[in-house]
Amino acid sequence: MEIKLTKISYELTEDGVTTDIPVELGGNDSNGQYASARLIIKAEDLDAGKALDDLTKSDISTIAKAKLIKEVTPSTTTTTNTTTA
Repeated sequence: MEIKLTKISYELTEDGVTTDIPVELGGNDSNGQYASARLIIKAEDLDAGKALDDLTKSDISTIAKAKLIKEVTPSTTTTTNTTTA
């Protein structure tokens, strides 16, 4: 399934400096499967020396997709609860 960037917004200070970038991603496949996500790109998501105001649309897409993968990947400490009747 190809995930595409579908929406970009910018949260700004009164001085016009970007504080974060909310984005939406989505995709679907030929089997009717669909995925959508809303993420917020923050300064701490960037490489050293980069600022939110420096990002291109391509940069934002790349960062958002990487962040999505990180967010949905289970951690090694994930536990599963089972209930027995």
